[in-house]
Amino acid sequence: SGVLFLSMLALSAADWALAGLALSAFTSATILPGNSELALAALLHYQPQLLWPAVMVASVANTAGGLTSLWLGRRAPAVTTPGRALRWLQHYGAPMLLLSWVPLLGDALCVAAGWLRLAWWPCVLWLTLGKTLRYLLLAGALEGSNVNAVENMVGMIAAARQFEQQMKLLQTAETNDKTASQLLSMNG
Repeated sequence: SGVLFLSMLALSAADWALAGLALSAFTSATILPGNSELALAALLHYQPQLLWPAVMVASVANTAGGLTSLWLGRRAPAVTTPGRALRWLQHYGAPMLLLSWVPLLGDALCVAAGWLRLAWWPCVLWLTLGKTLRYLLLAGALEGSNVNAVENMVGMIAAARQFEQQMKLLQTAETNDKTASQLLSMNG
């Protein structure tokens, strides 16, 4: 165990960054929350020379997460009478997994494909294609832009928090106004 610990210490910052990206990409493809796009953007911002390894790691890990959801769907009892959405997926089949990258919908598509017992290898193909295309497009957009994506995302988070605080202040003011109105109506 000491040798393993020492070998882990010898990993470079790039190795750790790619490992973090892999973890984020895997969890993002399951029903667990994750934001692999932000992880990829941050990694490419600080280490742009890792473009291709990052796209490959994110694609493989995200595909593995999607296949895990598909496998879990296969563990559920078989569908006897599928509803409208499942009939739609059954009709169009594995190519619908090209949309497996779409947040929330993609997770459900993977589980439903497993639940419907769609053929495994076509699912692997379409799932991999959809996940990889998403990361290729994102990486290309980030590389081609001169906008700092990480700073913009942090700014958006800060703006969202500020908006939330403003809404709380307005709610407090409204509550105080109602309380004051009630007090005045009792006294008058």
